[in-house]
Amino acid sequence: MSLKAPRASPGKPIVFPPHERAATLDDVLEAIRRLEDAVGEQWLATSSQLGTLSKRLQRLERRLAK
Repeated sequence: MSLKAPRASPGKPIVFPPHERAATLDDVLEAIRRLEDAVGEQWLATSSQLGTLSKRLQRLERRLAK
């Protein structure tokens, strides 16, 4: 499931895909938990990539300083 909303263009309205309505509050809470897990995983992946980029930039800066 993608959390990214479709982009609007001047000639087209934004149309979201159809979805099933939640039957109970427990269904809603479970859906929220799944979204939180997905966001947590994306946060960890992004943090890891930023750390890697930071290290590479530091190496490049040291090479340029020599």
